[in-house]
Amino acid sequence: MGTILCPRGNQALHAIYFVDSHVVPRGHKNVPTLLGFYSMSKSMQLRVHWLVQSSKSATLFVCLLLFHTSGFALSCTGLNDHFFISCVAGSCKGEFRAQEVHSGGACGRRSIIEPFPDNAIDILTDQMRRAVSTEAMIGIFQVTLTYRFYGKQPSSADDLKRAFDADDYDKPRIQVQKIENDFDIDKLRQEWESRANRELYRTVLYWTIEVISMLVALFLTYKSTALYRQRLLAYLTKTESHLHVLGPLSLQVALFIVGMISLDSVTGLAMIKLIAPIILMIWIYEFIIYVLYRIKYAKMINSGS
Repeated sequence: MGTILCPRGNQALHAIYFVDSHVVPRGHKNVPTLLGFYSMSKSMQLRVHWLVQSSKSATLFVCLLLFHTSGFALSCTGLNDHFFISCVAGSCKGEFRAQEVHSGGACGRRSIIEPFPDNAIDILTDQMRRAVSTEAMIGIFQVTLTYRFYGKQPSSADDLKRAFDADDYDKPRIQVQKIENDFDIDKLRQEWESRANRELYRTVLYWTIEVISMLVALFLTYKSTALYRQRLLAYLTKTESHLHVLGPLSLQVALFIVGMISLDSVTGLAMIKLIAPIILMIWIYEFIIYVLYRIKYAKMINSGS
């Protein structure tokens, strides 16, 4: 029926063959029973063989599900870096910076408000003069640089200069926008600070939901596994007349489906995706203890009779 490699003492690996109802190592006879297989009835041996074949098919099916997730061409829009500059008669000074940074979720981002980088004003005004004439450089300007989402953002004037000197692939896109003349710079800063605070709260809420959902999923997984083992033992010890494991297994299937849906989604929760491979390992564990317990209690019953 098949071949299994198993160690026997300190000797080399021996090939074990299932032949009808016996387990016979190659070249050996009358060896001790492997995990009580000799003590099992013919029907029990057929059940074990059916379970082995079923587990192979189930494992193959689950692996296909895990590795057949959609291939996303994940293309998040770039991160924006806003510099606010006030100019009077062609002389400009930096006011503040509103920078987008990575946050929760696949393409998540939030804004942070920072002081204007030192020595960056000359670099940015040179870029502004390519879009706005020197005579028109009066008032408040918003210079927006857009970088690749997974690219490195400049943190200093030198980094900013290197970004503009980079090749076309890494060079940031630039957009110059003039703010209305009657707009106050302090009011503008307050609006951006309020926006940054809202995005921070939203990020905290996102990660709170992430952690809570993962903890709940792990708790349900643990409870369903413990319940499965409890009901399996109750059935094998004749405490229960039927094997009532449909409930815990259904709960695990539901958690597995949730994990697979999240695994196949860009916008879904990130941490809950881990529950799918965890449930797969739980199923392997439950199958192993089912086989071992059936063999153990079958041997006890046979020896008692």
